[in-house]
Amino acid sequence: MEISEKLSELEKALKLSWSDDTSVDPDVWRNRNQRGCPYKILQSIRKENSNRGFDPGYDAFIADRSFYKFIELFIYLKENPVNSRAWGQGAVTALVVQDYLGGKLVQIPVSNIVGMSSHYYNELPDAKEIDLSKSQFDGLDVKFGEKTYIERGYLLSPKFPQITKGYKLLRKRVSNLI
Repeated sequence: MEISEKLSELEKALKLSWSDDTSVDPDVWRNRNQRGCPYKILQSIRKENSNRGFDPGYDAFIADRSFYKFIELFIYLKENPVNSRAWGQGAVTALVVQDYLGGKLVQIPVSNIVGMSSHYYNELPDAKEIDLSKSQFDGLDVKFGEKTYIERGYLLSPKFPQITKGYKLLRKRVSNLI
């Protein structure tokens, strides 16, 4: 089977297999089509700003900025239910793609998105870049940093239990479809 055929089949299987339990952010994934506020996003805003000392002026500024980021993300998830299926699926998808097609795992820093600091995708052995979960960023004002290569052991380390759990589930579902 040619690589383009294999990639097309893999992409279909991955998109059918994505769910809240394969997402690294299951609360946002589950609430992407719900009325009301995704609780996980509000938690991340609080956590993002809780480790500093109290400074009323700065705290008000950050809270205001975070609130607008939250609103932007909430509106995006409400208006883009198909694309938001990719939400939080970057790392697990990149790991499964690497299982099937080889190559390197790529990490890029993400800014301007509440609750997200990195995105992951693949560079195939022929140096072609493949990002099957990039649709999660469609329509958002995302700033990406410089890419770095990472080892799969880093993503599957005890530091990231949700990635490990999601990867195992996604890998199993995809293997049942292909």
